[in-house]
Amino acid sequence: MQKNRERLSFIFVLGIFAVLILDLSLFSFQIDLTSTGMYTISPVSKKIVAEAKADIYLTYYLSKKLKTYEPVTQTISDFVQEYASATGGRIKVRIVDPQAAGEVNDMERLGIQGIPLQVSDQSQVTQAIVYSGIELSYMDKHVVLPLVSQPETIEYDLTSKLDQLINNRSVTIGLLIGDPSRSLDRDYRLIQKQLSSLGTFKSLPLDQPIPSSVNVLIVAGNKAMDDNTAYFIDQYVMNGGKVLFAMDSVAVDISANNPPFALTKNPGLALLPAYGVSEDTALVLDAYNNIVQFNSPDGGGILKRYPEWPQILSQNTNKTNPVTSHFSGLSLLWPSPLEEISKPGIKEAVLVSTSDKSWLMKGHFTIDPDEAYMSARDPGVVMKNYPVVLALSGRFSSAYTAKTVPKAEQGTGAAPFQSLSPDNRMIVVGGSTWLTDLMRISQNGTANAQFAEAAVSWLAQDDSLLQIKTRTYRDRSLTKLQDDATRNAAAFWLTFVNIVLIPLIILIVGIVRYLRRRSRELKN
Repeated sequence: MQKNRERLSFIFVLGIFAVLILDLSLFSFQIDLTSTGMYTISPVSKKIVAEAKADIYLTYYLSKKLKTYEPVTQTISDFVQEYASATGGRIKVRIVDPQAAGEVNDMERLGIQGIPLQVSDQSQVTQAIVYSGIELSYMDKHVVLPLVSQPETIEYDLTSKLDQLINNRSVTIGLLIGDPSRSLDRDYRLIQKQLSSLGTFKSLPLDQPIPSSVNVLIVAGNKAMDDNTAYFIDQYVMNGGKVLFAMDSVAVDISANNPPFALTKNPGLALLPAYGVSEDTALVLDAYNNIVQFNSPDGGGILKRYPEWPQILSQNTNKTNPVTSHFSGLSLLWPSPLEEISKPGIKEAVLVSTSDKSWLMKGHFTIDPDEAYMSARDPGVVMKNYPVVLALSGRFSSAYTAKTVPKAEQGTGAAPFQSLSPDNRMIVVGGSTWLTDLMRISQNGTANAQFAEAAVSWLAQDDSLLQIKTRTYRDRSLTKLQDDATRNAAAFWLTFVNIVLIPLIILIVGIVRYLRRRSRELKN
């Protein structure tokens, strides 16, 4: 027995020495333990790089000082090397410290963003400018990732940029603001910032046709939309344009301090039934909602739950569609319910619904939080899930006929009328306020902008490329705890585990050890 133990110990020591002697850097071995495969190079990345007809040069400008203070940059550096290796060696990688290489002056020319960093050196603190950015060069073209700081998104960032370089793909996103009380600079800064990473983002006028160069159109509201604007949108769809509709059936304008009102006979809303969806003239209220600050009688502020701003639960999203398969959260502000209308050749999918504790406010509309809660007691109220986001795909029929085309778009010089689209897709959201900067004060923060980005990406790009983008998304809200039963159950089990179960396990282990020790003593 003793000899066997000595032999095993000797073998174990030899094994340790063998590991120390071997240079493990000769081997490329990696295990991705993340639940979403965050650090595993996806097939679509390999496919896009394989389409390159020449070598791709990737230069990661990484300051040594930043590498010391931000270890995550080492993770990015390792991933870049792995990315190049996994994509067949077509990518040639250089990792350069701009300061050491004397290339600091080139950073501004390239568009690499400098980062101020406080550096502690013995007894003094100084401020240095450091860099973490990537330049991609292919043939005579190059693009830049000006600031690289998140390992979670680095594969998508690289692959989407390489797709632009290799396949000459670029995305132009047009924003059509249909509410006269809103403007791009004042109300859509967060959306503009988020979507600018996908390509060119610009605002479009209501009184002109949608340019064919626009890959995805966002229709943000419809209060000011006339028949001409609606026709421009319809013909954009008929010619293959992709649209994210954010439409209001009830107009809410808190800046004017007016009560909400129904948008009847609205040309924008009249488009939707032709495509396979209708929007009810109602507001959806939900017991799962946001906390919003309201003015109090004493002139201060008071925080209240606001059922007219539902928080979407992850279990009420479509897990098979790339837009919502990795849900990051969504708060809808004064949403309206949607209903599918069966159309030949059109596939419809509900992407997002409110909770089963939702109800509708019809007729008498108010934005007062107390009156909103009271509306749940109105006669005929039905508590159930209400669809608020739909995805549609197929060949859409026009909402117009040759005889109903607006007069301004008839005659010489007008574009020919199209009655049927090619294979196309669109997303419809009941309500438009969720796109505005009001999202900042919701509990989901800027998750609405992430949702918009996922929707636009799905409309504009390959689904597999979008899967890379959204696989790291997580809904980090505590929305489920708004339910009293769920919150009480969570509190009970938390208390039980910490105060009862853990001490009980320790006590049992102690008793067992005591009894075993006593048994050995009695035998001896």
